[in-house]
Amino acid sequence: MKKAFLLINAFLIVFLVAACGISATTATTTAQTTTTLPTSTETTTTTTVTHPPYPTPTGLAVEDNIVTFDPVEHADRYQLSVEDAEGTIRQYYVTSGFNLSLILDYGTYTFRIRCTATSGYAESPYSDPVVAELVDPDATNLLEEDAMNDFRYVQWIGRTRYNEVEQVRTMFYTASGFEVGFYGTSLTAVFKAYNTAVAAKRPYIVVLIDGEENPLAGRHIQLTTAQPTITLATGLAEGYHTVKVLKRSEALEGDIALKSLSTDGRFTAPEENQDFKILFIGDSSMTGYGNLATSVTTPKTTSNSDGLLDFAYLSAYIHDAAYSIVASSGWGVSRGWNTPGGAVDEVENMVNAFDYLAIDGTNKVRTDWGRYDTTDFVPNVIVITLGTNDFNAPGYDTMNETDKTALRARFVADYVAFLLHLNNVYPDVHIIVAYGIMADTWRMGASQLAVIAQANETLGGLVHGLQMVAGGTTHPFGSDYHPQAATHIEAADQLADLIETITGHQRVRTNVSL
Repeated sequence: MKKAFLLINAFLIVFLVAACGISATTATTTAQTTTTLPTSTETTTTTTVTHPPYPTPTGLAVEDNIVTFDPVEHADRYQLSVEDAEGTIRQYYVTSGFNLSLILDYGTYTFRIRCTATSGYAESPYSDPVVAELVDPDATNLLEEDAMNDFRYVQWIGRTRYNEVEQVRTMFYTASGFEVGFYGTSLTAVFKAYNTAVAAKRPYIVVLIDGEENPLAGRHIQLTTAQPTITLATGLAEGYHTVKVLKRSEALEGDIALKSLSTDGRFTAPEENQDFKILFIGDSSMTGYGNLATSVTTPKTTSNSDGLLDFAYLSAYIHDAAYSIVASSGWGVSRGWNTPGGAVDEVENMVNAFDYLAIDGTNKVRTDWGRYDTTDFVPNVIVITLGTNDFNAPGYDTMNETDKTALRARFVADYVAFLLHLNNVYPDVHIIVAYGIMADTWRMGASQLAVIAQANETLGGLVHGLQMVAGGTTHPFGSDYHPQAATHIEAADQLADLIETITGHQRVRTNVSL
């Protein structure tokens, strides 16, 4: 409002000055005097004084958001021309010593100054341009401690948690992370990492600079010490940049936490331009489990598992969507490899885990961290891949048919209840039940179709099924019969197409290719 008021006044004053007929080159002052003669005869004498235009003010400077310039004799009003980065020009009446942050946003501008016309003087030409940046006086080049719970400069991705005791921000699920904006040429981070003493579990991060989202174009870094200092970006051109850091490894292999960020410039808020959101809930098929391995006998490690070359991240990449992934290997709807002996467990299942903030590095629900605030991320569509572990965990193949039938019924009932719960949390949001990428449709496909049909009896068609391309068909299996990255790429295209059909949100990017 303050800026609009000053602009209106500027335009009104310019209009009034023009209406008064002030010349652009010279100004004339007419003085009329009346003299009374002794004979009582009155004579009028007219004196005309002509001035050249005002000289252009000199010494224009903008420092610490304050504009200063040298005064011009007889001038009492100065007009500042301001051109922003988009080329828009505005004029403001100012005095030397005025704080420009009162009328302008922080950023870089081109300034010119001139004297405006007054009675007897014409306006001066504008001065030569001066380029200067208005800077937030509270700007900082170091973010640490309580700043790890500050959302002004850092945009947190996925579910994260601020640890008040250690004053760090913890990331646990696949592809969780952060994005930060800054003016400068470099960015450095200090992390806390867990499981670094175990080579197979050392976490990985992926660094994406200046809007890059393709994981193949990012820099992949393994965290090998408990508190590594990592140069995330260096040698950039002076100016505005963004850096995004994503956790490539999954929750069960340990957390990473951000301790501090520093730049040689200053931090600013990153742009938030992703208004389409996808929530993913699943198991190892959503974590990139062993997808870089070339053999089923190759043990899964963080080095051969890339959670960003997974159909979940890649379908979000295709739609340029914000996302949140809640997934961990071995988990099911009712039971899984994470439950002792594959027993049905009321706590250690993904249905229950969804309501809590996190799963920890021992593959247990972090009930001590409390429940998740579902209003923090409200999706436009939900994608779920669950069931493989319910039907593959220990004991299933040795069960008699009666017990298998009971387990299938439990699975369908629990899954339907979960879909109804999600609908209650996120009303009217379409849900995609995906399956088959683990090449197990033969085992559980009928149960998946039963879940979809029963849920839609209540939800009226909000639930959609997607049988994905199976691992081991068009491309070989990776570690432990999990799909390789190439299979995930195909599945991401399938999923992206269905998302577009259901929601109307069109693809933004072409998928990656190996």
